[in-house]
Formats: sequence, structure tokens, C-alpha cells
Amino acid sequence: MSNKYASIQKTLVIVESPAKCKKIEEYLGPGYKCMASYGHLRELNTLKNIQITDATFTPQFTIIDNAIKKKHIEVLRKEIAHSREVILATDDDREGEAIAWHICMLFKLNPESTKRIIFHEITKTAIEQSMRNPSTINMNIVYAQQARQMIDLFVGFHISPLLWKYIAYNSKNALSAGRCQTPALRLLYDNEKEIRTNPGTKVYKITGYFTNQCIPFELNQDIPTASTTSTPPQEEPVLDFLEYSANNANNHIYSRTNPERTFKLPPGPFTTSRLQQVSSNELHVSPKETMKICQKLYEAGYITYMRTDSNKYSGEFIETAKEYILQKYDEKYLNPNINMHLLREDNTPTLTTATTTTNTKSQSKKSKQSNAKSNTKANAKSNTKANAKSKTNETIGGAHEAIRPTNIKMQQIDSDKFSPREKKMYKLIWRNTLQSCMSDAEYNTFTAKIQIHQGATTNSQNTQAPHTYHYKYHTEQLVFAGWKIADPGFSPTQPSQSEKHYIYLLHLPINTPVLYKKITATLTIKNQKQHYTEAKLIQLLEEKGIGRPSTFSMLIDKIQEKEYAVKQDVKGQSLLCKDYEIEYDDRTKSPSDIYEIETSREIGNEKSKLVIQPLGMIVLDFLENHFLSLFDYDFTGRMENDLDKVAKGEKDYNEVCKECLDLIKELVDMGSQQQKDDLIDSSETSTTSPSKPKAIVKPRKIEYKIDDNHYYIIAKNGPVIKCVQSATPPLQTQELLSTRDTSKRGRKPKPKEDITFLSIRKDIQLDIEKLKRGEYKLTDLVDATTIDSTSPNSKPNENNLGKWEVSTQPDNNHQQQHDIIIKSGKFGTYAVCGEIKKSLKCFGNRPISNITLEEVVPILFGGTGTTTETQQSNPHSKIVRHITETLSIRDGKYGNYIFYKTQKMKKPRFISLTGFKGNVIEETEDNVKKWIRENCHIDV
Repeated sequence: MSNKYASIQKTLVIVESPAKCKKIEEYLGPGYKCMASYGHLRELNTLKNIQITDATFTPQFTIIDNAIKKKHIEVLRKEIAHSREVILATDDDREGEAIAWHICMLFKLNPESTKRIIFHEITKTAIEQSMRNPSTINMNIVYAQQARQMIDLFVGFHISPLLWKYIAYNSKNALSAGRCQTPALRLLYDNEKEIRTNPGTKVYKITGYFTNQCIPFELNQDIPTASTTSTPPQEEPVLDFLEYSANNANNHIYSRTNPERTFKLPPGPFTTSRLQQVSSNELHVSPKETMKICQKLYEAGYITYMRTDSNKYSGEFIETAKEYILQKYDEKYLNPNINMHLLREDNTPTLTTATTTTNTKSQSKKSKQSNAKSNTKANAKSNTKANAKSKTNETIGGAHEAIRPTNIKMQQIDSDKFSPREKKMYKLIWRNTLQSCMSDAEYNTFTAKIQIHQGATTNSQNTQAPHTYHYKYHTEQLVFAGWKIADPGFSPTQPSQSEKHYIYLLHLPINTPVLYKKITATLTIKNQKQHYTEAKLIQLLEEKGIGRPSTFSMLIDKIQEKEYAVKQDVKGQSLLCKDYEIEYDDRTKSPSDIYEIETSREIGNEKSKLVIQPLGMIVLDFLENHFLSLFDYDFTGRMENDLDKVAKGEKDYNEVCKECLDLIKELVDMGSQQQKDDLIDSSETSTTSPSKPKAIVKPRKIEYKIDDNHYYIIAKNGPVIKCVQSATPPLQTQELLSTRDTSKRGRKPKPKEDITFLSIRKDIQLDIEKLKRGEYKLTDLVDATTIDSTSPNSKPNENNLGKWEVSTQPDNNHQQQHDIIIKSGKFGTYAVCGEIKKSLKCFGNRPISNITLEEVVPILFGGTGTTTETQQSNPHSKIVRHITETLSIRDGKYGNYIFYKTQKMKKPRFISLTGFKGNVIEETEDNVKKWIRENCHIDV
């Protein structure tokens, strides 16, 4: 034995991340060594490595092809060979269980006898307890992970190449379809279609400011705007309402409901998905970044494991939480039903929920259920869902807890090793955990109501103030803070505005008139659909069973990485609004006239929303047309449930793999049922039954026709307009082609096409259905400045700057006129003059119509085309000698040249003075004119 291993052999503990090793070694003592696998060591990266025999699927794994990974494997091999015992301590999820199995296979350890320990927090107590209760690898969980790998490969290797064939191929960021990724994208797509088809309704929102306190009461109904199609035009109904209100200023009668005791439930413990949603909403941190931060906090020993469906806490933690709450606050702040969060000793959550627990406050609980505010109901709904989730999706590798701090007494992290964002994440987890163990917040609440007296009259013949209209204001008074006391900034000595109004309105005599200070009618849009936030998308993924909480962040990140969707701000509608207002003058004891207030404002602005992009729409449109049943929400959710059953030993993983592969083959094989001459027409508007998808036939890139010469396509780097100009052959050539025998080929030869590309406008909000119907014009999609329409023969991606004299022989005595043309091609902008062609990349994305002749000439005939030269060139070359009204000598960056333009000429001629002997400025005018006549063929 080498000196390195000459000492007493140690027990080797293998984890996934090296950040855990130091702490684990410290907790276990000198007889142990902890090493990391650095994640997976083997992979399944091709269909060829899946052996399928008699409906049995056997994956053949290979070592990850990475030099660093291979070197680390050899290090592990030596350590394992010289260790007394190997204990596997990978994460408690499917990936962790699979990594443990791969370690056994790679290093020839027996998976049936090799110890496997599970812990959910890196503390001394948790590590020691796991060492006292080791288990072995759960092969059902391993099979579930392998089945997921195989069906993901089936989808990726069978479907993704079709996207490359029919849409676009980019080796750096190839288009892809995914078993869960595509349904996640479809959620955004379906929502986008609803946004386009339901723009909302314009209404007036009425707010009345009543009493001396100027309390804002909201009208219980919005008032619709007048019809824009009626003849003659209607008066706004809101004006009738305001007139009615003004005429009855003294007839607004106050009433209220009886005060009731209501309860606001504390937040539930953090599952992975709920933490991602709250983090996104409160801290504005993406799901991916949330998991990254939590990984660091977990490895440092500050929080429990962050991938969990459980909303339960260990008994030990609950006792610690009780002790902390009693010490810091009071017994009444402790949740009397705290044991509903308790994990049972048999490692399954208790079945106790808030609705089944009985206690002495049963009457209060009834009040709580009936009177809680909407946010309370939402909270309870969220908690109930979490309870159901944890019962149906039991932690598969042991007793997962909800995400919580490992030490409830540590309110915040003071270490400089953590960023402010990481500290805020810990504080959020700490506060939520503490509040989940605390009692309900109690309030007295009532709703104040103001209604125009039924005996009121109006001069209007078309009154819009029926007696069903009334104003309302909900107010509350805090009775007991409960969990709210842990809210940041909470102060029981500073009552809120609502609490101040509570006292005032409670003592205001009912059934008495109250005067308004002001009534405002503000134009807004009602029922306007919004794009999803990342938090909302996570909620929908969980509700539909698409993926699992541990994969949500990866799915959302993937659709953004592929540029199918972008997180961005959305600009609302800019409207010229007419708002209205009436006031009550206390001095004159009378209402004012109706004021009309014109204002311009944006309605429907959105912040940091996920917006599907044209690429995502086209990809999803293709997949829905041909593979709808594969990416159906129900099918995807059922597949996830089947994988859960495999993990629990309730289903054979081969059945799951076979069902998925059979469906894929059925859908892909439909492409061979039609003749290869049939081509996909992606702009068809005919509908297809979901059960009978369109067949995929001979490969042809999807194109959406704009007009006869322009098509919307997806190119390597995104959407572009393909410009097709047929090069019509001369008449003589056409006659030869018409007499040519083409029977062997079976078709006439096609004329050559000149294909170039135009960039799409960045601000376009593409409507895929409108695009498929061919309703877009070219000017809708591209910048108008890139289209040169000055000539009927011009192309939209060209700019003809005029003619230039170019020498055709070395003696410079023979010159020929050529057009200088700026073109936009596949590889950027370039200039052409005769046989001379130079790149104009130095102009960047400047529209070709904005590039001048004076800037291009130096590049074509002597400059290098650098940015510096272009910037130094003078776009207004000065005249150094006047010859005639149509002809002059001008000074350019690279010397003098002849400028010639008559009134009949649309564009000038620029003639080089190469070959002129002598000084063109000092030479006699007759000699200059003679040279021009002889060399430039201009009669001057």
C-alpha cells in the first residue's frame, strides 16, 4: 500500500456537491472522509444506447465524455478501493437515487447492500440520525428516473429533428421539443391567443369621496362606454349617472353591515413550487435563480433541502418552533393546530388539515371560513392544494420536510460570504416558516354602503343610476395580530388608514344622508387578459401536473434559452381618455358642473412578464398540427402520474416507455402515408381534427407568404423576410428553353431566383393566425426605410445610388458607367459597382436607404471600409470648381471627382478623374471640358 493510504482506512461518504463535504466531515469526525461525485458520472445520450427487446427497455449508460469528469472518476475509484466502507449520501430525489445507483454500477458496489443515507438538512443532528438509520438504494425510484430519461430521449430524438427540417437549424441553439417543455410553452401560446381575441371592454370606474374624511367608496358596477357604431352618436351613459348624482347630492344614504369577527390564516409551509412563486412575486427572483440561491443556503447548512412537495415539519423542529414563539412572543401567538404540520413517525405526513381539526373555537372557525377575505381564501386554497399534493406525491426517498431554516432562532445571515439577495432569500424562508407556526390574525370587519334614496328624482330621460347601484367600502380593525406581528414593518401602535376609517364609519349614524366631496369617472379597460409571470406559469404547471416542482425552474429557463419566450415589460394601450368629475361646494351648498378632463395614459402596462415570441408560436403551431396528442395537457399529466407510480412500485416502467414510444411512432409514421410530391403548406387555414393530425411529408421549410416576392421564414438566427426576385432570361434564351426537350426530367427548368433577406422590425407583435391568413403587408413587418420604392424596378433590399465611371483598361483612358448599388444580403450589407464588390459591415444595422454615395465611393475605390474612415468621410463634398450648371468638380475624401446631373436625370453621375494629367483646378476650362468630352462622352 502506498504511503497515501498507509494510515487507518476510513469510511467514505459520497455526496453530490463538494460544498457539503467540509461540514459533513466535521460532524462525523476523524474516522470519515466525504467526497463529491459532482453530479452524474454516466449518461444516456442517444437512442442507440436503448435496447428494446420484447417490450423491454434496457438503457446502456456511458461515462460522460469530459476530461475533468473522467479524471475525477479515477480519483473516486482509488478512494473507494482504499476505504473501509462506502456510504452513499446523494440527494433525496430521483436524480440523487439514480446517481447513487450509477456509483454502484461504475465502481462495482452491490446496490442491495451498500448503505444509503438520507438527510434533509446539513446539521449535526440530522447527519448523525441518518447514519443511525441507513437504508439501501430504492430501485423503483431509479427505474422511474431511467424511464423519464428514455421517454425524454424518444421525444427529443424523434421530434426535434423535424423542427430542424421544417423550420430552421441552428447548431449553436437548436430548436427542440420536450415532453414537458412543449406543454409549458403551449400555456403561454394559449394565453397569448386569448389576449389577442379578448382585448377587454372600455368602462368607467366610479369612485365617490364621501364624508369629511374624504373616504373613497367604489361603485358596485362599472358603467359601460357609449356605442361607437350607433347613428347618431350616443352621449356617454356615465354623464347621465353623474347628472343624476349631482341632482341628488343630498339623497345619498349611508348604511353598513354589522361588524363581524374574521380570521386571516397564516401562510403555509414552503414547498418548492410555492417558494418559487413567492420569491418571484416578492423578491423578483427567477425560479432558476431561486433554486441556485437555495442550493447554496442548503449546502451551507442554513436551510433544509429545497426540492420537496411536502408541507410538513419534523417533530423536533416543531418543538423548537414552539419554544421560540413562546419565548419571543406569547402562548396566544402559537398556532393551536401546529401539529397539522407534523410528519408522522412512519415518515408520512399527518392527514390532519385545518378543515378537519376540532377545537374549542369551532364557532370562530365557521366565521373564519365564511368571512375571510379573498386573499385569505386564496391562501387557504393554496394550503389545501399543498396538502393534497403531499398526500398524492409522497416523498419517494424518505420523509421530506417543507423548506425551512435549520435554526429558527437565527433570523438573518450576517456572513459576508452571502450576497444581499441570498440574505433576503433566507429571511423570506425564515419569516414564512415562523408565520406558518403562528396563530391566525383576527379582525373586526364590516362593509359600509351608500345608496341614492329611492325617492330621488332626475331630470334626465335616460337615467343610468338605477337603485341596484350603490357605493361600498370594506374596512377592518385589527383585534389580534397573530402571525401578522412577524410581518416586516408591522407596528401595532400605528393603525392603518382602514382602521382609522373603521372607527369613524362605525359611529356614523346609519340611514342618514352623507355628502360627497367629489365623484370621479375614470376610463379604464375591464377584463383585459394579462401575460403570465413566472410565478403564474409555475402555478399552472403544478395544477395541470406538467413536470414536477424540481423541474419547473428548468422548464421555464429552457423556453427562454431557446428564445421561444422572453421575460419583458409589455407596453399597454395608449389611449386619449375623457374622464369626468363633479364636486360638491361646501360654501354654496350645491354641486358643480360636470368637468371633462382629457388625458392621455397607457392602460394595461405589464412588468416582467413571459411573452411568447414568433419563433415559439411557429414551433408550437407546427407541433400542435402534427403531434397534438403527444403534447396534450392530459397526456403529459398522465405520464407524470405514471412515473410517480413507477417510483412507488405500482407500475412497470417498461409499460410507460412503450406507451410513449408507440404514440410517437404512430404520429411520425403518418408522414409516409402521403405521396412525397405533396408538400406542407404551413399557411393553410383548413382545420384538422385533433385525433387525426396533419401528415408530415416531403421536407420543405415552413414559409408564410406576404406577397409574390416576400415570405416570412425562420432563418438560422431568427425570423426574417425572404425576398425572391426571379431573374427573367433574355427573349432569345426563353425561346431556347421553350423548345428544349424536358421529358427526361418531367418538368420545365425553373428560372433562377435571386434570394436575399430583410430583418424583421423589433417592435412587431406578431399574430400567427393573421400571418397564416396572409393578412400582413411587407411594411407591417419591416422598417419602411429599408424599402426603396423610388423606382418601379427597384428591389426592397437594394438602394441604387447612381452611376460611376470605372476604368476598364490599365491606361485609364477607357472608362465605363456602372451603377453603384447598396444591397442587403445573407451576410450583411455590401456595395456593388460593376465587378467590384465590397462589404459595408462598418455601417452596422443602418438602413441601406440612409447610406450615401460619398460614404461608399472611398470604400469601393480605395478605402478599407473601416468605421473610422466612414465617419471621417464628408457626406456633403464641397464644390472646388464650377464648370457648368450641370457639371462641377468636387472634393471628396479620396480626392477630386466630377459631379454631373441634368434636370432630367433622376440620379447624378459621379466620374473619376483618374487619367487626367495636370491640376484639374488650375487647368484651363477649355482643356477640362475637352477631357470630359473625350473620356466621359458628355457634350459640354
